[in-house]
Amino acid sequence: MGRSSGVRITSKLADSATAEADGVLWDAQQIGLGLRVLGSGRKTWVFRYRLARRQYSATLGVYRTSAIGEVRMGVSEARKVARVWRASLDAGNDPKTFVARRGVALTEQWKTFLLHKRERERLSPKTIRMYESHWRAHFENQSYGISHLPTPRISRKDLVRMQRAVADLGRRKADLGLAEARDADRSLEELAKLERRLPTAGNGAANAVMRTASSLFSWLVSSGELDSSPCEKIPTLPTAGRDTAAVLNHADALDAIAVISPLCQQE
Repeated sequence: MGRSSGVRITSKLADSATAEADGVLWDAQQIGLGLRVLGSGRKTWVFRYRLARRQYSATLGVYRTSAIGEVRMGVSEARKVARVWRASLDAGNDPKTFVARRGVALTEQWKTFLLHKRERERLSPKTIRMYESHWRAHFENQSYGISHLPTPRISRKDLVRMQRAVADLGRRKADLGLAEARDADRSLEELAKLERRLPTAGNGAANAVMRTASSLFSWLVSSGELDSSPCEKIPTLPTAGRDTAAVLNHADALDAIAVISPLCQQE
């Protein structure tokens, strides 16, 4: 392929690009952005820039259909990252150090993550919709969301804060539901069941959101964006199970066996 310039890179062009020897296809739409295609078929996004009369080149990420099956960055995502680097350069900063220190916001990587889950892992549309609902309702929440944070700076503390906020939100909704049930003159038995669930109301939703977060950050680790996942060692919250009154403890189980065994022998 060799070196080329003045070509608007499209997904179709990037997919079909091959190289007998190492080469770079430079994008005409975004200054400095190029797609490097190695002889092995591996494709990476690079950014070339000049600072203090010296020319530099840095790797931004792996193309989404690389030869080794990595799903990292499509054409539009690469242009977004390149624009961040260009803005840093225009502000007089070296983007290779300034952008790396600041980090790209998590929201910039979300679409690529969904693309990976949809096309590579073939997750069902229902699961994808669940991921998207978690993102809109909680990751993007203005009070406790983390979508705006630079990915390298997201900590375990940030995730625990989101987890607890989701649980508290569910608990408040449960309290409201109980109040409405009382107003509707629900039976004492129905109210008792609702009250037994209140201590853990919202925890199930919080755990589901954390599973989405864990999947996202595990992908970021496997993609090389992070060294480790901040979701590690975050415990799941307890959720309401079956009514304790309907579950036999050890002593009750022994008593039940003692009663049932003679009946079975008679048969």
